[in-house]
This record gives sequence, C-alpha cells and structure tokens, in this order.
Amino acid sequence: MIPVSQSTITGKKYPIQIESQKEKIDSFLSRNSGKEVIVVQGLGFVGSVMSLVCANALSKEYAVIGVDLPNENTYWKICSLNEGIFPVIASDKKIEEYYRSALKKNGVDVEFLSVQKKNLADAEIVLGALRASQVPVHVIYLDGLSLWGISAKIGKLMREGKYDLVHSHLIRADVFVALAKIIFFRKQRIISTKHGYEESALNRISLKSYRVRRSSYYYIMRFIDRVFYKSIFISKGLYNLFTLNKIISKSKATIIHYGFKFEDVLAEKTVEEKGPKTICVVGRLSAYKGHRFLLEAMPLILKRYPETVLKIIGWGPEENNLKRECSMLGLDKNIIFFGKRKDTEQQMKMSDVVVLPSVFEGFGIVALEAISVNRPVVTFNVPAFNEIFEKDISGWLARPYSVEDLAGEIMTVFDNESMAVQRCAEAKKKLNQYFTTDRMTRETISVYHESIRKNID
Repeated sequence: MIPVSQSTITGKKYPIQIESQKEKIDSFLSRNSGKEVIVVQGLGFVGSVMSLVCANALSKEYAVIGVDLPNENTYWKICSLNEGIFPVIASDKKIEEYYRSALKKNGVDVEFLSVQKKNLADAEIVLGALRASQVPVHVIYLDGLSLWGISAKIGKLMREGKYDLVHSHLIRADVFVALAKIIFFRKQRIISTKHGYEESALNRISLKSYRVRRSSYYYIMRFIDRVFYKSIFISKGLYNLFTLNKIISKSKATIIHYGFKFEDVLAEKTVEEKGPKTICVVGRLSAYKGHRFLLEAMPLILKRYPETVLKIIGWGPEENNLKRECSMLGLDKNIIFFGKRKDTEQQMKMSDVVVLPSVFEGFGIVALEAISVNRPVVTFNVPAFNEIFEKDISGWLARPYSVEDLAGEIMTVFDNESMAVQRCAEAKKKLNQYFTTDRMTRETISVYHESIRKNID
C-alpha cells in the first residue's frame, strides 16, 4: 500500500512516490538557464518564506529549489507548492502577495484565439476586455471557411506562435484544434476543458449508470481523447460521465472546479414588500433542468402557502410544454414565465428561495450566483450540486426525482428563517474560500506546468 501525506491546509491527500527527481530538476534548471541557484532545505514557515524572499529578490533573479523529506508529515508541502498553494497559513497577507509575484515570474504568457462569426456583439465585448488587459488576441472568422480552412489557419498560428501549450474550450474548438494538430502541426501539445455534454443525452441520463448513447458527439469526444494530452473537467459529476462511458481515459483526466468573483447586488426584499413567498428558478428550459418536477411540487406547496409565486427565468425548447403543464395543473395565477432577463441576480435576491431542480449539471454556475446574493438554494442531491452544497449544512438537497421531497425542502426553508441564514453563511464561506478565481487559476497553471514539463521530458 502506497503511503499518503495529507495537506493540513486543503485536506487533499498525496501518494508518497519516492523517485529520482533528477530529470525534473534538470528541466527546471534548463528553463532558468543563467540564473544562480539557491536550494532551501525544509519547507516549514521559515523555509517557505525564505524561498519567496529569494524568488522575489530585486537585485538579481535566482532559481529557487525547495527541498523537504518525503514523509507523511511533509511530503504534501512539496506537492502543494508545485500546485500553487502556499503550505502555511499566515496572518500577514503580504506573504500571499509575495507568493503570487513569484508564481508570475515563473508563470504563463497567454494569447487568445476566437473562432467566430463576424459582427458577433457578445464576442466583441469579451475580446475588447482582453485587449484592454494587454492580452494578444487572434480572430478567425467562420464565414465562408470550411472545416479544413479553419484548421489550416489554426495550424499556421500554432507553427508561427511556437506555443508550449494550446488550451481549447467546447467541442467545436476541440475539433478545430485536434485537426490542426493532426494535419498541420503534430508537435503541438494540446489540452481541453470539458464544460458539459450533449444536451439530448443529458435529457435521458440515469444517475444509476451514467450511461449515454453512442452518438456522433460520443465518437467525436473519443477521437479527441486520442489527440489531447489532458482534459480538465469542471466537476466530478462530468468527470464520471466521461470516464465511466470510456469517452476519456482516466489517466488523461483531471478536475478543476470553476472559480468566480461576484459583484454585490443591492436589490432585496424589504420588510414592507414581504408577503407571499417567492420561489425563483433560473436556467435553460430543457428537460434535464427538471422544471416539471418543480411544477408538480407547486400544488403541495400551495396547500400550506397558497399565495406562493414561482418565477421562471430562462428560455428553451421546453417552454411551450411547461406552459401547457402549468395550465393543466391550474397554476397560471401562481407562476410567471419571465423569459430571458439581464437582472437574474437581482430577481434571485428578491426571492425567498432559489430552486434548481436539474437531474444533472455539468457544474451549475447559477448556484454560485444564488450563494453570492445570500439566497437559500434547494436542489436535488445530484452532480454537480452535491459538490457545491453539503446536505443539511450549506444547502437543501432533495432525493433525486422526488416531487414530495422537493416540496418538503422548499417548505423547510419557508418555515425556518434562522436555519436559512445559517446555511447561507456556510455556503458563502465555501464560495469565498474555495470557488475563487485564485484557486482555479493556480490549479490550471499547475496543469499547464505539468503538461509543458512532460513535453520537455
């Protein structure tokens, strides 16, 4: 049995693998050729801080190597530092700033490629923000180009850019990049982030097996696995879907949860406005989002809270079906279909509870949005909501597909305001401590460094 070393900061466990580090050190030194080398023995508080002081020296640039014993008490510190996580909790915030500065010195230069249609307003807003941040931007317009033509342009950019790594997002970009590598620049190392799966497959998914039908999407994803060095998944649930169906090899898969920064939203129910209970559901009107379970739960809720109002924000292929079911259940007076709105966070904050009745989610960003505005969130106990919330601690997780349990959890929120405040505080704590852009960035850069290091080795 391989011994493990567990981080006292994050709780993560690392298998202790005592092996020769010569190749890794040689690779590190080759990237820092010409610099004087400093070796720091011991990665406790003093050793870790000394490493940062040397790495941030103003008079000269040093290549700093930290060394510690590979035992159960200390090995995790080595792994944490390599993943971008400082292994000591310090009250002085400047230490974290020093660490970020040291990472930046040995960090990542980024360029951005957008493959899009012309005059796409949303894309231009994003590209404008990137340019304002001094990120070099490349654009390939789809208009009039074949798949071959797009891949050729990307291949040309790869050759000219001499990138250590190319990171693609979503299936179209994955296909373009994969073909560019195979046909035009085979030396390029590429990785991908998986943000979801085919919607029609999710509409039929079973939580017992995670099995999906073998569609063209399925085979494209399997093809991509052969070409890409690594696939990043935004949740454990999505990781399980891909690996259990043998779409992606476990050896090539890793999980990095999303991280966000949320702005304060001022809108909130005032004491004068409080009256009928208000439920808010936000999401695409698609079958796997589970709106029908919430509609079926409404009559049970209305027996105790007859004035309850359900706000449905979103649009999609199930809209007409949901409206028909709403009429059949006699709920027209209690349910409002808002369609697409830009003030979803304000609408959530003005509600008593946010309900997300999906039967599966790749991640569920709206859950984090609800947490950010201090709203109680009721979901089914399914991926990836059960990765965001802990049942009876930070969220209300109903049994999957149970209309009665869903209604019961919603009414529990209505009945216990003090409990809602406490659980919202727990959810907010996790949001601020874990679902952060800093953590997501550190973990992503760690994957970059690993990929580039393996490429060099």
